[in-house]
Amino acid sequence: QSIKRVLIAVFYVLSQFSLIVITVYIWLELIKHKTAVIIRTTINSIIVILMLFGFSFIYVQKNYSEDVKNLKDNNEVGVVLGAAVWSNNKPSSSLKIRVDKAVQLYNSKKIRKIQLTGGNAPGELSEAEVAFNYLKQFNVNLNDVLIENKTASTAEQLSFIKNELSNSLSSKNIVVISNNYHLSRIHQMGKFYDIEINLVPAEMSMSWQNSLYYKVREAIALLLFWFFAI
Repeated sequence: QSIKRVLIAVFYVLSQFSLIVITVYIWLELIKHKTAVIIRTTINSIIVILMLFGFSFIYVQKNYSEDVKNLKDNNEVGVVLGAAVWSNNKPSSSLKIRVDKAVQLYNSKKIRKIQLTGGNAPGELSEAEVAFNYLKQFNVNLNDVLIENKTASTAEQLSFIKNELSNSLSSKNIVVISNNYHLSRIHQMGKFYDIEINLVPAEMSMSWQNSLYYKVREAIALLLFWFFAI
């Protein structure tokens, strides 16, 4: 086996051994000082969770705007990740600005095709179809627009890129378009799925309250991905 796999195996064994030692230690402590150990363990667990959340929250602050300047021309496809659909099958602000950015990249020859993604909730069009209807008003050759309307999450959309989109393209130059706060998690997922993607932010002005809300939500989602790959 390669040295990398050997090291991974060693660290995995050590981690499992450490869990056993910690479990036995806590069990013994519970027998002696049940109440004190429970309180101390609870407090320490909360501190660890807050530290992990703080790290994740800082991680999602990265600004990907500079990456656009280094984007090569004629990438094979720009993938617009799905976003919420409002009542009467209207695209949300997030979905609109992602499509706007894709059109901008298409017209500036940065991408050759636009891939729309996203499924639907009962009683409404899919995110991809709503995005397509919105895109029709722009100067885009609709033959260059692809629709995927089955995925329901970022993880499923990255899996789609890995298992279907990349395999069907002659070029591996894929651009993924989403909100800036979303791109850090997409970057991590791209590494997990072992796909090379260029990340382009779709900038959207919002109040600090909304910005904080989305970043907190994204930090929690990133933690869930790190721990459970979801």
